[in-house]
Amino acid sequence: MGDVVDVVSIDYQTVYAGTPVCDIIYFIVLSTDEKFRKQYFDELLTHYYTKLEEALKRLSVDPLEAYPKEKFYSDIKKVLPFAVVLGATVLPLITAEAENVPKVGNDSDVNDFILPPNELCAQRFRGIVSDCIKWGAI
Repeated sequence: MGDVVDVVSIDYQTVYAGTPVCDIIYFIVLSTDEKFRKQYFDELLTHYYTKLEEALKRLSVDPLEAYPKEKFYSDIKKVLPFAVVLGATVLPLITAEAENVPKVGNDSDVNDFILPPNELCAQRFRGIVSDCIKWGAI
């Protein structure tokens, strides 16, 4: 047999051909609260796009051709309503009280993931809706 080779596992279940804006909105909306977004939302988007430009240039790709800033911000406007869907579907899972987190196993079904609401989730969801209204997304 040959030499041992390092192996890297890649999980393709969430890979898709689409805008990177979905990822940044997912990250920002689910990992921050309304107060943080009010202060840093625009700065986070600017920082993200700047780093994306730098990465594209390192790969000898012209950002103006591949993904111009205007297209990035246009995509942001299109994807922002998705924040409400994230708030309704994913936020309850990440704000769940430890004792309510379902055990995942062979006998689990979708109903195990219907979690009782908690105040943190409600507060964060209200913030997402409020922000989406301010941003003109809904």
